[in-house]
Amino acid sequence: MFQYAAASGIRNGDEAIYADLHALFGKGGKSAGYLLHQFPALRFPKVPNLVHRIFNHGDFPWPLLRTLLRGRFLRATQRGSAMIPRLQQRKRSVYLDGPFQNPAYFEKLRPRLLRDFAFPEPEGDEAMLAAAMGSRKDAVAVSIYRGTGGEAPGPAGPSLKYYEECVEALRSGSGQPHFYIFTNDTGWARQLPLYDESESTVIGPEISGLRAMQLKSCCAHHITAGNADDWWAAWLSQRNGQCFIPSEWYGEAPESTRIQDLATPGWTVKAAH
Repeated sequence: MFQYAAASGIRNGDEAIYADLHALFGKGGKSAGYLLHQFPALRFPKVPNLVHRIFNHGDFPWPLLRTLLRGRFLRATQRGSAMIPRLQQRKRSVYLDGPFQNPAYFEKLRPRLLRDFAFPEPEGDEAMLAAAMGSRKDAVAVSIYRGTGGEAPGPAGPSLKYYEECVEALRSGSGQPHFYIFTNDTGWARQLPLYDESESTVIGPEISGLRAMQLKSCCAHHITAGNADDWWAAWLSQRNGQCFIPSEWYGEAPESTRIQDLATPGWTVKAAH
């Protein structure tokens, strides 16, 4: 999503955006998973095989072709959140390689991206849950996941102290927050100090990916776990509530991603540990 949003921000006029999906398909042509195709409004062409090979293959003759065509094509590689300057002023077609995790690329495109990233209509129990979240003035999406090896929450995200401080900040306000806790272990989540049965709803791993992102975006406030799905859930929410983000990034390219680049105006950065 970051890469598509960045491409939208740097493209010139009606310049086309292509998706290189080759890495997602095995020899049998079956997809290994692709988030963007789940958004009904997003339909764009796949990169032709020739272009994919020019940019990605190391055997002859592709390196030679890259050299001969460098006046027409630019490969922009980014491994974290640092901006690549002057991409919009380029005169060549550009191939984006990397996460491009910086909202500065698309800060002026919010109305358009809200349309592009419009979620499909929820159904059944999820529709009821989305309606309940939307009707609560102080609905809070909390993403907290039990880490590997039984640690809590361990390597999967920030410390319990981070969550406790965020919850306390919301409880001390003038509203009456209800916490929707998204987790990979519901039993463990109900044992946490921040859990209160009267003001909490626990949502397990059966709701994940785009469906979880959609539900989180229905909430007014967000306590994120420092990953791309949580970031987008908060950014796509149109309720203008509080958003907390940990001081460390637990998504793609954590070693080269600065939280200062990702924390949009109005969001609160809290110590991860």
